[in-house]
Amino acid sequence: MLVISADRINRFSPYFCTQLDDLSVTFTTDEGVCYDVGFTKDAFIFDDGAYFCFISNKTAPKAKDDKLYQTIVAIFEEFFTQEDGTLVVMYICDTTDAMQQFRSRLFRIWLSRYSHSEEYTLHSESNEDNGIVYYYGILLRKDNPQHDSNIRSFHDFLIDI
Repeated sequence: MLVISADRINRFSPYFCTQLDDLSVTFTTDEGVCYDVGFTKDAFIFDDGAYFCFISNKTAPKAKDDKLYQTIVAIFEEFFTQEDGTLVVMYICDTTDAMQQFRSRLFRIWLSRYSHSEEYTLHSESNEDNGIVYYYGILLRKDNPQHDSNIRSFHDFLIDI
């Protein structure tokens, strides 16, 4: 059973994380912004080992926060240490405030800053439906034995929606 540990995350995270359930944690920034971050098992694209990630904040961020980036990295590192590097993370950027393009770009920037970014592939796509542009992504280790087929499956699924 996949479990991320707030205790292990807190060894590297500048913000103190509290366990919400087996796959999610919560923390509050210095500016008082509360975030829930976690993973939900995919039931649509892959048979096993794939999860959608969520990063949700209850109030709007007030300023750029490098400690937020460091905390998200610690959470993702904890996630990817599970299952011998065969896990897949997907995301769909929230569209409720029309900031989805910014979120997609921020995710790519965060990965490019990550000290082990060369070990990962981030494949992102977008499509438009009824005037709304949706941004999707898949993140996986380059040494994942199903690397290429996972990206193809993700792409093929998006074509069909």
